[in-house]
Amino acid sequence: MSLRRSLLVRVAPPAEMPRLRAEIDAHHWLGYRASGQVLCYVAELDGRWAACAVFGSAALSCAPRDALIGWDRQLRARRLPLVVANQRLCVLPGGPPNLASAFLGACLRRISGDYARRWGHPVLAVETFTDPARHTGACYAAAGFAPVGSTAGYARSRGEEQFAFHGQPKTYWLKTLRPGALGALTAAFDPPCAFPPATRPVIDINTLPIGDGPDSLLRVLGGVLDARKPRGKRHELAAVLAVVVAAAACGANGYKAITQWAAHQSQDALRRLGIRFNKRLGRYVPPSKQTIRRAVRAVDPAELDPAVGAWLWRQARAGNAQARRLAIALDGKVSRGAHDEHGNQLNLFSALVHGQRLTVAQQAIEAKTNEIPAFTDLLAQLSTDPHPAGPGNPTSASPGEHHDHGGDNHNGDGGSDGDDGSGSGSDDGSDDGSDDGSGSSSGRPAGPCTWSRPPMLCTRSGHPPSTCSTAAATTCSSRKTTRSSSPTGSTTCAGSRPRSPSKNPRPPRTAAPNAASSKCCPRPRRCRSPARNACSSCTATSPASSRPA
Repeated sequence: MSLRRSLLVRVAPPAEMPRLRAEIDAHHWLGYRASGQVLCYVAELDGRWAACAVFGSAALSCAPRDALIGWDRQLRARRLPLVVANQRLCVLPGGPPNLASAFLGACLRRISGDYARRWGHPVLAVETFTDPARHTGACYAAAGFAPVGSTAGYARSRGEEQFAFHGQPKTYWLKTLRPGALGALTAAFDPPCAFPPATRPVIDINTLPIGDGPDSLLRVLGGVLDARKPRGKRHELAAVLAVVVAAAACGANGYKAITQWAAHQSQDALRRLGIRFNKRLGRYVPPSKQTIRRAVRAVDPAELDPAVGAWLWRQARAGNAQARRLAIALDGKVSRGAHDEHGNQLNLFSALVHGQRLTVAQQAIEAKTNEIPAFTDLLAQLSTDPHPAGPGNPTSASPGEHHDHGGDNHNGDGGSDGDDGSGSGSDDGSDDGSDDGSGSSSGRPAGPCTWSRPPMLCTRSGHPPSTCSTAAATTCSSRKTTRSSSPTGSTTCAGSRPRSPSKNPRPPRTAAPNAASSKCCPRPRRCRSPARNACSSCTATSPASSRPA
């Protein structure tokens, strides 16, 4: 039997740690020493211990490694846990030849999964240091490690902040555990391989056109109508919506999760998302939770959802969905936590990329209704995509469909953080107190226009506000949206909620003439007549009327 098959490699449990420390102290010239996220392995041959290994956190700063990877300090602080160090490797006496490389290779094949179960994250690369004055590092070379360079001869002891010069340069070795690991360590967004399998994103955002190209996400979202007031806006609507789309693709569900995802992104990632650069702070500042919430609730769902779904469908057809076979599954679900203006739960009929949890089209349906009409509408929406698939897309024909009838609930796009997702007419402003609400929400405006949100449709044209084509468009005085005037003279609103008239209007204040007084108005400073110091109801003027108003 070969050494690889007869060698049993396992993680050392806490009960065996005293023995492992004693073996390393007795047979390793540096003794037992571990730091950071430690994981120990034991190799057994015929029921007896043959070797021990200790893995821990990588070095905080290493010039050969940092030059090879090419990351900055902020990115290194985020991705350094994905690199672990082999801090001790000890072969016990009496072992067969080539035991060190065989044991080390067995550890590398399982270390990523063991770290994901123990510390909650996988491993992309393993590093180690060897002293060229003692050995050449042949066992590391046999296990697949590559020498990168030599250190400068500095070291930092535990509990100290400064590096001390010891004058003994070490050889730095690095082993990547998967193809493209170095690119994943320097990617702008966290790659899917940096997450455990249970929380791995469905799509790699680094492969998507976010801010560059004719079919970029920012260009698609730039066509969405911005109903916020210009005053007080710090972020463009397209940038805020790009953060929402990217965070949802990474598994963020809810306003709080989206805010946390945006706060943990690198400066390069925020720049690609179109976030504004703060000159005073000297960095890109992500939007807050209130800004994201207001921006999402100010957008018409009938305009945003088809645009984002069509863009995701084009990316899936271009091969960016990481799917072996492009198939579409259609199913109707009840969106948990989302309600309409009447308090009813939102029922969505969605089209998803099979096996990828990627929604490319959806529409609201009535509860307990037949899904066949919605089925044809979704297929028509997917087949009439004006943008063709990418050059590397092998699926130019219609995709395969799978229709599943289910009634279980799932997390939808509408509600989160205890929010009913129904929207409000007085919470559509941007950050810093800019509110787009009209102030009054009691009653409906008089006239032929009937309101429903979401979505808001004009009953005269039957189109959302961004596509209403009735007559000439004017600006509504209460909200920065579009209002159309019909040819007959009546006004039809297509997206604005005008202020309701006051219940008790105040009559204009008028002053009666006073013949006994030299002044026409007894209170000229509060007179509301066009001339401040002259009354329009009499011919007498006050002596102060000669002063300019």
